[in-house]
Amino acid sequence: MKKILKLTLAFAMILVSLFGLTTLLAVNVPAVHLDVELISSDNIVAKVSIPEGFDIGGWKIELTYDGDKLVMEENPTDNDEVGVVNFGASGNRIIATQASITPYQNETEIYDVTFSLKESASFDENTITITSWRIADTSATVLSSSNDTDTVVHINCLHAVTSSKVTKEATCTEAGEETTVCSLCGEIISTKEIATLGHDIGEWIITKQPTCTEKGVESRECSRCHEVLEIREIDTIAHVFGEWETIKQATCTKDGSEQRVCQDCKEVDTRVIQALGHDIGEWIITKQPTCTEKGVESRECSRCHEILETREIDTITHIFGEWKIEKEATCVEDGNEQRVCEDCGEVDTRVIPALGHDYGEWTVIKQSTCTEDGIEESVCQTCEEKVTRTIPTTDHIFGEWKIEREATCAEEGSEQRVCEDCGEVDTRVIPVLGHDYGEWTITKQPTCTEEGIEEKVCQTCGEKVINSIPVINHKFSEWKTIKEATCTENGSEQRVCKVCGEIESRELLALGHSFEEWIITKPATGIEEGSKERGCSVCGEKEITVIDKLIVNSKPSDNNGDSTNNVKTGDIANTQLYMLYVIVSIVMITIVYCLEKKGKILNK
Repeated sequence: MKKILKLTLAFAMILVSLFGLTTLLAVNVPAVHLDVELISSDNIVAKVSIPEGFDIGGWKIELTYDGDKLVMEENPTDNDEVGVVNFGASGNRIIATQASITPYQNETEIYDVTFSLKESASFDENTITITSWRIADTSATVLSSSNDTDTVVHINCLHAVTSSKVTKEATCTEAGEETTVCSLCGEIISTKEIATLGHDIGEWIITKQPTCTEKGVESRECSRCHEVLEIREIDTIAHVFGEWETIKQATCTKDGSEQRVCQDCKEVDTRVIQALGHDIGEWIITKQPTCTEKGVESRECSRCHEILETREIDTITHIFGEWKIEKEATCVEDGNEQRVCEDCGEVDTRVIPALGHDYGEWTVIKQSTCTEDGIEESVCQTCEEKVTRTIPTTDHIFGEWKIEREATCAEEGSEQRVCEDCGEVDTRVIPVLGHDYGEWTITKQPTCTEEGIEEKVCQTCGEKVINSIPVINHKFSEWKTIKEATCTENGSEQRVCKVCGEIESRELLALGHSFEEWIITKPATGIEEGSKERGCSVCGEKEITVIDKLIVNSKPSDNNGDSTNNVKTGDIANTQLYMLYVIVSIVMITIVYCLEKKGKILNK
């Protein structure tokens, strides 16, 4: 029994390993890629390409588009890197073919074509399709075709054009719904709730009219759903009274009364007529005032003639005659004058202000000089009083300036002038002249190791100024290479001063490698890594690097029910499946080994 179990497990491990290896080897075939990008309704780009990693020599690819939805805006544009592509068209089909003796190893875009979407049309996965294709190598052997391998299709919509549609109307009490849909691909982008409308409350409508004794009723409803939302009472209306009729007349000091009757319910309304109050007339003088005694005036009610107020009238002003001078005013003393009231004889007196002096023109009594003040006087034309004032001294009248001592380059000079009237002397300083130096003269030329000397001389007094001249720059020769730089080591160069022989050196940086293009020395496969190398064109040093293993995938059975496995770029599911087979095999071998060991131990 144990032997049968061992044989069964071994046979199963062999089948699993063979199946995994067969799968790995079978999937490595190329497939056509169709990438569609929906940018806008008038810019839909379809790109057809083939994958990398295969020696492809030619192809025939047929693309079909839905003419009811799309319009081809531009003819297909091929990729210059793949050479000349032959295009054929039949109805809504584009057929691209090419044959070449040079294989293509890199992933290559064959061509792209631009469409626009017709009005009211939407894009789906069947709008643009690859209906058939074949890929062959340089010997015209078919590597893969649409009969045994699926086309890799990728559709990317940017949702650039959207539209919104109300899918459920909102009511007064229930929320609605609005959906935003991409106009290009028909995908639902978002859904949002439409808030309930709320009741649209109408105007108040009276359902029972109020009277002056009973309240009425009014209500209002929603204008959309007509639900009655509010009911309220209407206050009783005011009585409809007739005209007021006087029952008792009012007087100046006593109230009267009047009443009116409601025309509907006959209710009587009575009110007081307020006392009229006195109608006070104008003031009437009963005693005239004089300039020595006050008068009297009063006023009475115009209706009942009762005297209501009495008051005094102030005395009137005096009626004076003309002013008469009692004492004349002088230049320095006040005078006065009087007037008499014609009714009572009262005397009124007032002051006449002093006139003040009326001085004439000023007359010079003593002329002023440049050393003494003068005097002038003025006489009042009324009282002949005199007043004097001082005349200020005049300015000196100086002669021309005369030099007393000449100024030099380093010392000040002086000059004087004399007043022609009083002989006063005025002195001022003549500023120093300063040195008047000539041009600089070189007495010793500078070199690149020693300073030079220059001097300049004052043209007036002969004083000298000496200055140093800085050393001049070295006059170097051209740079000369002493040691050439290589790819990895620095070099050096130097130059020499033609005057003093000084040497200056500097470093030349290493050049660095100049590598050529990579050369594949071992191609990578799905099982083993590859390698590639490149060499420096200067020193010949080589750089070697590893190429990663190829990534493969598998394909489910096609519509005909065949179990053929095919390559799909970027899919690692088949590799993971094979690894699972290997792990299961290792586990099964371990179980067999353990069972065998256990049997040997039991037999002992």
